[in-house]
Amino acid sequence: MKSGYRIGFLLLMIKLLSPVQEGFCSYDYSMNKDCLKAYELILQLKLDEADAMLKTSGKTSPGNNIIPFLENYSDFLKIIISEEEGVYRTCLSSRKPRLARLEEGNVHSPWHLYCQAQLNLQWAFARIKFGEYTTAALELNRSYRLLTRNKELFPDFSPNDAALGLLHVLIGSVPENYKWIIETLAFEGTVDQGIGEFRQLFSNSATLVQYPFLKSESLFLLSFITFNFSPSTEDSGLLLHLIENPGNRALITGSPLLIYAASAYYLHNGMSNKALGLLMNRPTGKEYYPFHYLEYLTGIARLNKLDVGAKLNFLRFVVNFRGKNFIKSAYQRLAWIELLNNNREGYRMYMDRVRLMGGGDLDGDKQAMAEAGEPSPPDLSLLKARLLFDGGSRKPCRFRKLVKTREN
Repeated sequence: MKSGYRIGFLLLMIKLLSPVQEGFCSYDYSMNKDCLKAYELILQLKLDEADAMLKTSGKTSPGNNIIPFLENYSDFLKIIISEEEGVYRTCLSSRKPRLARLEEGNVHSPWHLYCQAQLNLQWAFARIKFGEYTTAALELNRSYRLLTRNKELFPDFSPNDAALGLLHVLIGSVPENYKWIIETLAFEGTVDQGIGEFRQLFSNSATLVQYPFLKSESLFLLSFITFNFSPSTEDSGLLLHLIENPGNRALITGSPLLIYAASAYYLHNGMSNKALGLLMNRPTGKEYYPFHYLEYLTGIARLNKLDVGAKLNFLRFVVNFRGKNFIKSAYQRLAWIELLNNNREGYRMYMDRVRLMGGGDLDGDKQAMAEAGEPSPPDLSLLKARLLFDGGSRKPCRFRKLVKTREN
């Protein structure tokens, strides 16, 4: 019996004297040159090249926890862009081991809680795409707690501010009748607070030099929140300034992700010509992850100029895209093109596909379904006027001509 106690005591003393008790860990965080390059490739959607670089780095630096963080980032973009359930399920199998490894990282690094928070945040958005709302809510909660704690521990760690800025906007935009959820979870944040955090990031050139990936990442996030959550003219003006700043031009034109952000903003604000200029000159090739939604946006920009050649873009989208969103909307626009070509039979054919194809969750798809239920097609002159107006045309002579045609 005494021998057993003695052995147990010795084992306890060895454990107490172990370096683990002093914060020793197998994994650390190094945003080194190779990781910065992989990050840049990810934001340019050169995901295969980024994955290959990270795989090589994993062999030479097996203890660097930035590697699984970036691997997850690459997977996240594949899921969000493709909207394919098969891609989602394949990537999901790597989530738990990556998170477990991140949790074993160096607790004294500002990257430690941040990387865990980002992984949770990315998976929350991915799950929302596939209707897993309960798990997504839990992951959003974890992300918020981790980022808030990290802000307390490392107040000058700027990457934290971009992620918190996004969450503060999301929290602040929750409708009034759901505010009780925010209060129950003790979430705090407003839209103005979140936008302000992005403003501060862009005003600090030293920060953008220290963390070069933040400019692309924050520009994309700012476009997302401005487009979806902030009707403020001032905020819209900030985004327009950043998009059209000559210093950001090469950054935007070299990344399909940022071309999406800028062109979506242009289209939403009636600047189809500017959107089309970006979309028609976007980088293409096998080195870029397929982003079929850009074909849809190109079709929108062309159709807003009454260019029936947009048919090719919409067909490419519905043939190649494996997700469910915007499919109905694309078929609706194919039907409109048939109307512009005076082909009512073609219009009915494509509207039949609106009823059968794609999902109906988004507003654009709901509007397409509503039109599919109408007994007759829209008035051609009014349709042309709507498209021209959406595209930014404000020439009175064009609208007078359309009105005159309708009256005749």
